Order: sequence, then structure tokens, then C-alpha cells
Amino acid sequence: MSKEIRIKIENLCKQINYYSDLYYKENTSEVSDAFFDSLLKELILLENKYPEYRTIDSPTNRVGGSAVEKFSKEQHSFPMLSLANAFNKEDLLTFNSQILKATDLKEVEYICELKIDGVSISLVYENNILTKAITRGNGTEGELVTNNIKTIRDIPLKANVGDNIIRGELFIDKNTFNSLNKTREEQGLDLFLNPRNTASGAIRQLDSKITKSRNLKAFIYYSPSILESKTLTKQSDLLDFLGKNNFSVNPESKVCKNIDKVIEYVEYLLDKRNSFPYEIDGIVIKVNDYNLYETIGKTSKHPKWAIAYKFPAELKEAKILDIFPTVGRTGKITYNAKLEPTNIMGSVVRASTLHNLELIKLKDIRINDTVFIHKAGDIIPEVLNVNLDKRPLKSVEYSGIDKCPSCETVLNKLTEVDQFCLNELCPIKQLRLFEHFVSRNAMNIEGLSEKTLEKFIENKIISSLLDIFTLEAKKDIIIELDNFGEKSFANLIFSINNAKQNSADKLLFALGIKNVGKKTAQILMEKFESIEELFYIKKDDLTGIYDIGNVVAQSIVDYFNNELNLNLIKSLKEQKINMLYNKRKLTGVLNNKINNKKFVITGKLANSRKHYEDLILQNNGDISSSISKNTDYLLAGNDAGSKLTKAKKLNIKIINEEEFIKLMEDNNNE
Repeated sequence: MSKEIRIKIENLCKQINYYSDLYYKENTSEVSDAFFDSLLKELILLENKYPEYRTIDSPTNRVGGSAVEKFSKEQHSFPMLSLANAFNKEDLLTFNSQILKATDLKEVEYICELKIDGVSISLVYENNILTKAITRGNGTEGELVTNNIKTIRDIPLKANVGDNIIRGELFIDKNTFNSLNKTREEQGLDLFLNPRNTASGAIRQLDSKITKSRNLKAFIYYSPSILESKTLTKQSDLLDFLGKNNFSVNPESKVCKNIDKVIEYVEYLLDKRNSFPYEIDGIVIKVNDYNLYETIGKTSKHPKWAIAYKFPAELKEAKILDIFPTVGRTGKITYNAKLEPTNIMGSVVRASTLHNLELIKLKDIRINDTVFIHKAGDIIPEVLNVNLDKRPLKSVEYSGIDKCPSCETVLNKLTEVDQFCLNELCPIKQLRLFEHFVSRNAMNIEGLSEKTLEKFIENKIISSLLDIFTLEAKKDIIIELDNFGEKSFANLIFSINNAKQNSADKLLFALGIKNVGKKTAQILMEKFESIEELFYIKKDDLTGIYDIGNVVAQSIVDYFNNELNLNLIKSLKEQKINMLYNKRKLTGVLNNKINNKKFVITGKLANSRKHYEDLILQNNGDISSSISKNTDYLLAGNDAGSKLTKAKKLNIKIINEEEFIKLMEDNNNE
């Protein structure tokens, strides 16, 4: 009897998968919806009664399960880097010349792939089974959306890929998007703006049944772990491998023997771009040979062996209803245009920056003008020029302002084009500085929104950055404010106390030093390890550091030459705010037995995997998701599986948790 049940379940799985593939991949159907539903219902009943015969890749795993309360965060084993952009033939030729210079070759073979206008996803397979799906997030950390991704038919739940990370793009095709909007219109709901935003929203639904109803598709195109292990040697080989293992691979990829062939293919696709059943916004061009990647290298943001050619942006006309200035945290005045609402590339644009008064005069932009706009880099609305044929007869030039719109202080022109308010007590400058200080990439203090900060300033609860860290003593005043009860206050204080432990690079960025961004702050802390080391810094100490030029160096020196700034930092330290770079803070000195070593972690561990990842990364070690000949250590817990087997074959050093701890202790005792 048991054999008959198992065969029955296997046959039902085959039938359902066959009809599903017809429906989802070939847009046809051989059976009615009722018949299909009856097969699925029968399979669910049998699997519930005989769970031992339910397989990991059963079609019932794609139905959509119970809702979750929220998505947890997950670190990417390999960062999800963005790509540099090319906008014309000259950019492609420059890209090619840099490749030839780096490789010392006369010609390089490329592969061109359509740039799908969708949402990136990283899939983790262990022992051939899909175990995790992570959104791109900030490139280092994303959200765990595994249950939602399992509802997408283009993504196999089981595939012959071993332990690897597979990446691709999720999207909603044009027909599905139009169908979704037709249904929403009939139901009296707001329409979705564009396929990309709809796909992004679909994978972040707390109920995976909603994700399934959006009928997302996927094209898979990359595997950082396979690239690292060198089991394949070309990107074209990877696409073939993925296609043979049931991943959906875009059929439009093309191998080009040199840059001239790439340009020919780009020109061909320019005419064809609107004919595809899905949205594309460009072409990704990669060096085909993996063996060249290490030689070519990468930056902190993107690989140098690939580039994204972006199609020319869509142009629209819009009327300027008003021009208004705003004040930034440094006092810089930015002029902005209020636009008549205009749909461009699937989203409604109502405003655009005009940068500064000099640019407004140069382009002769006036209120009530009709202007041509586009999205710079397909993201930021930008006013290109004025349609003079539509200019009103009584139009007058825009003259700008000479006093701060917040505090009435006379503006100073500190550069050729930019005006500044130099009043340190300017209310808007203070508000913008507070907003920057508590933002996610800075101190990451949740609970201090713009409205809350405005309320705190208005009620004289805060007047300086230091006041943020003394809010606990003002509880009685704060909880009397509208919409700020005991729970909100407790959450705020918890977030503030957490922020005190941040690595010093986050604090340095949060201080709002002119020209010092997130990356520069990290570079400085990696070099000097403590903010206090910058107190008496000289310009010559800075200009030799990679990525720090004269302008940035002067901004840093000027900031730390100001006694008020030094007093602020000293006061922050008195509030027990960390001044050290975390790598230095945690381990004192780098562990030489971990420094520059490559680790793979697998199996069930007594401590969390993140605990060991932090220790390794903070001692300048590296973490990989797959075993290769370049692996130095496999940290293995119980049920280590195939990674342990592979490590033994390659004679990789295998250690358990106790041995890892001993590595740490041995270094400390030396």
C-alpha cells in the first residue's frame, strides 16, 4: 500500500508541474482551473496524511503559507555590488580600454545580457536545496524573504547546484502588470504605478499568498560562489549550467568577440527595446572569461569587469508651478522646482532640484515655464531645459533670494555658485543636522523622525547633538507630548543606548563634516582607529590616504581646528559614546591566525553563525559560502554535510568551535 501511495504522490507532482509549466511559461492550458485545483487538493490531502512522501520540491511548497509578522535581516556572504554605468559609445570604448590596459590584451571577449528592470534577489542553496532568499537591501545586508520566493515558479526549490549562492532579477511582465491593474480598477483600488515597484512590493508581502497572486517571474544570471570556486571559467558557461539545472535564464544573452561587436549589439537592441514582454532599461556587459576578473579587479562599489549600458532616458514636458529654496545641514541653499504632476518612467514626479541660482540663470528657468524633464540615471528627476515656444508672454526672470528663508541671515557665497547661511543657530540647519545625525547610515537612532525632532526643538527639549543622549532625564516632559507615550519613549531610549556602541566611523559620518561621506569616514577610522586621533591632525597626514584629496582633507582639518567641535566630541565621550573603530574595539589587536585567512562556516553551532562571522571579519578575515582550494579553515558544527566532505578531499584545515576559540586565545597569549 505504501508503495502505491508514494507512486500516486509522484504522479500527481508530475501532472501538476506539467500543467503549471504550460500555464506559467507557455501561457496555455490543457485543463480547466477546476481540474487543476482538484489535482492540487488531492496532493495536499495525501501529503498531509503521508508526510513522509512529501518532497522538498513538491508543488504544494509553492502555494503560499502562513503570514509572517516581519522580515528578519540577513548578511550577504558575498556583497551584492552595483554596476558602473555607461550612457554612450564613448563610455563603452573607455570601459574597453581600461580592460585591455589591465589585462595587457589586444582584444577581450564580452557577454551582453539584458538589464531587466526588476528587483535583485540572492538565493542560497545548501545540498541542492533552496534554504534562503535574501533581498539586495544595502548590498551588505538584506531581508529574508524565503517563503515568498518559493511561490515563484521560475526558481527551483531543488537544483543540482550543491552549496552555492545563485543570483537573479525578479520582475512582473507587461501582460501580468496590465492584468493586475485591470483587476484593481474593477475593484476600485489604486492602480500600481509600474512593474518594478509592483515586483518590489510583492516580494515584501507579509503573506506569501499575496506574493503568489502577483505572478512574479525571474531571470537568473550570476553566482559569486561559483565564480570564486572557479568550477566554471566563463559567464556563458554559467548561463548554460543554470539553464540545464531548471533555472530561468534570459535567452537574449549574446557573446561578442570584441567591443565593436558589443556596440553593434547595443545599437540593435536600442531599436528592439520596447518589443520585449518585460521592461528593460539597458544592457549589462561583462568580460566573459572569469580568469581575467581578479586581474581587472573591483572598487568598493562595483566590479571593474562589468558595466551597465543605460538606454537614453524618457523625456517629458512639465510646467513649473513654483521655485522655492531650502536650507541644508551645512547651510547650503538649494533651489527646487514645484512641478505640475507628471508621470515619467512609471512614477509621478512633482518636484525637482534646480541646484543653485547660477544654474537657474544659466538655463533661464522661470515660474510658469514648460520644461523638459527626465530621470537622471533613471532615478532622480532633472530639469533639462525650457520649451521657449510655450513661455508665457508676461514671464519674468527668477531673481532668487539673498537672505536665509529660515532665520533671515544674509547669505554668503562661499563658492562660485553656492549660497550659504552661516548662522550656526539657524533652526533649519539644526534640524537638518539632527536628521542626518540620527539617520540609518549615521547613528541609526529610531524614533526621532523629522516631526519628532521638530517637536523636540520647538519645546526646547534639544538644542544640540549632545542633548539627544540626555533625553532619558526628560521623560516627564516627553511623554506629555502628543503621540509619545511610555512605549514610544522606552523604544527611543533603547535605540539611543544601542547607538552609543556604534563603530566610530558611524559617529564620524554623523557629525556632518563637510565633504566627509560614509565611505570617507570608514577609511579614516580604518587608518586612525579612534576619532580622538583626529583632534590635532594636519593636512599632510591626510592627503596621502587613498580617496582623500585636498578638498576633503581641508574640510577635516577645519572641523577639528574648531574648539566648539572638539568640545562636542569630548562631551559625547562623557556620555559613554564609543570613539573607537569596532575592529580595534573588539579585539584590541588583529589576531594574526585569523588576519587574511578565508573561513567557511557550516553545521549547527552552539553560538550563532553571526557571532563567529563578526569575530572573523573584525580580525580582517574573510568569509565564503563555499569550499575551494583557497579556503584556509572550515569551522564545522554538527551535521556539517557536503562542505565537510569537500573540505576533507581538498585537505582544508577543519576546526570545531573549541578550536576556533583556542585560535583566538593563542593569539592573545603570544
